[in-house]
Amino acid sequence: PRATGGRLKKFVSSPGFPMVLGGLLTFCVLGGRFSSLAPSNLSMPGAHSRLEASLPATFEYANDVERGILNHLGSIFGCHSCGAKKKVGQFIADHQPPLKIATGRANGFFGKVAKYTVGLFDKQWETGLVGGVLGVRQRFFPQCTSCSKLQSVAVRKGRRVLVTHLTSLRSFHGSGALVPLLRRIDSAATAAAPSPSRPPA
Repeated sequence: PRATGGRLKKFVSSPGFPMVLGGLLTFCVLGGRFSSLAPSNLSMPGAHSRLEASLPATFEYANDVERGILNHLGSIFGCHSCGAKKKVGQFIADHQPPLKIATGRANGFFGKVAKYTVGLFDKQWETGLVGGVLGVRQRFFPQCTSCSKLQSVAVRKGRRVLVTHLTSLRSFHGSGALVPLLRRIDSAATAAAPSPSRPPA
C-alpha cells in the first residue's frame, strides 16, 4: 500500500498529470461516458443510449406518436446500440430491457410477489420503483433495423451478442488526441524558451 501511494503521488506530481486530467475532463464535458467505449450488449441499453434520447415504455408496443418521437431522436443521437445515424431509414422503438426478458422477470418469483402485493395498490407497478429494482421497468430507445434484427435472434435464442461502434464517432472520441497535442505544445514551448544565462564566475 505504501509503494502504491508513493507511485500515485509521483504520478500526480508529474508534468503529464495535468494533460491526462485535461483529456478526461474534455471527454466528460463533451458527453463521453466510459460505457461508451465498450461494445453494446443487445440485451441492454447500448453504448450510445441516453436517458434524454428515450421514452418511458410499458409491455405494449410503441404507438404512432412514440415512434415518431423516437425516429426524430434517432436522427439526432443515432442508434443506441451501434450509433448509426445515416442511411438508417426509420428507427425502431426498442424496448430495454427487451420484452421477453422483462416479462420473464415479471412472471418470475419476485415479480409475482410484487404483483400480488404492490400490484394490489398500483396496477402499473412495473413502471415504478419496484419495477426498476426487479429489472422490469422499461424504456424505448431508437434502434436501427440492423441491430433490431440481430437483437431479435439473440433474445430468442438466449445468446449474448455484442455490437461494436467503431465507425460511429462522436466529438468526445477526439478527446484522446488532446493529451499528445498538449504534450507537443508543451515540448515546443520548452524548446522555444530561452535558456537561463549563467551567473558570472
